[in-house]
Amino acid sequence: MNKIDAKWIHYAVNGQAAVITAHNGEKRSEFGQEDVVGQIVANVDDVADVLQTAGGEEKSLKAYGINSLLQDRSSQASGQGEKFAYMQAEWERLCSEGALWSATKEATVKAPKAPKVDSLLAAAIAELKGVSVTVATVMLGKLDKERVAALQASEAVQTKIKELRAAAEEAEGMDLSDLL
Repeated sequence: MNKIDAKWIHYAVNGQAAVITAHNGEKRSEFGQEDVVGQIVANVDDVADVLQTAGGEEKSLKAYGINSLLQDRSSQASGQGEKFAYMQAEWERLCSEGALWSATKEATVKAPKAPKVDSLLAAAIAELKGVSVTVATVMLGKLDKERVAALQASEAVQTKIKELRAAAEEAEGMDLSDLL
């Protein structure tokens, strides 16, 4: 097995194939061919429909896929009873609507995503301002991208980030199991 250096893994189903792409693009679902470092195109015709376990039990890949799909389609449920209800409704929908991959969804209003904050930048700001990392993270999350970039470019912040990065590299092998 050869390990590859990839920033993202993108999963897709294209017709009769599962396509798994390891890449270094900007986002999980946005990449160009030049970003691809590895790809698996698993065509259903290349593998048996039923496989045997080491103990001789037969396992259907199609049944496994349906099981995974039902679990995936019920992931928004809160609690086992609701999860089962979502699975049952999805199974009934799949059986009645045949080849439709998904039901037409009504547009729902999504909560805004929390802004991503660089952990080293937050730690540097926290130390420089004498506040907790949590407070620094919240403060940075309220700034626009230009202000964050300006802060990150400042000499004092850059120096502190270098110090923190060096300390993090020194602690790389730290055993955290005592906190479990």
